[in-house]
Amino acid sequence: MSPLDPTAPGGLAGAASLASGPDLEALKRGTGRDSQRAAALALEQTFFAQLLEAMRRTIPESGLFPRSPMRTTYEGMFDRSISEKLAQSDPLGLVNELAPEEVGRAGR
Repeated sequence: MSPLDPTAPGGLAGAASLASGPDLEALKRGTGRDSQRAAALALEQTFFAQLLEAMRRTIPESGLFPRSPMRTTYEGMFDRSISEKLAQSDPLGLVNELAPEEVGRAGR
């Protein structure tokens, strides 16, 4: 399979999901606590999106729903939506560790 094949693992679908994430240039230009929290949230969101994609690759193909570019696109959109919701609740505590709201809150 070609790396340009959207159905290939790590192909265009994976790259598109990362490229369509948070505006990295805006995060670089930002300053202050809000920018740090936004960058930490983007990191956690990207982590969850990649985790979901990796978990999906472990499921054997059944043939019920054949692999297609449309299915890959849908799965990428689903992963992005779920990863956004997961990152908002910060279940790993990554956002609070990387960009604590208060100075004394880090390390809890």
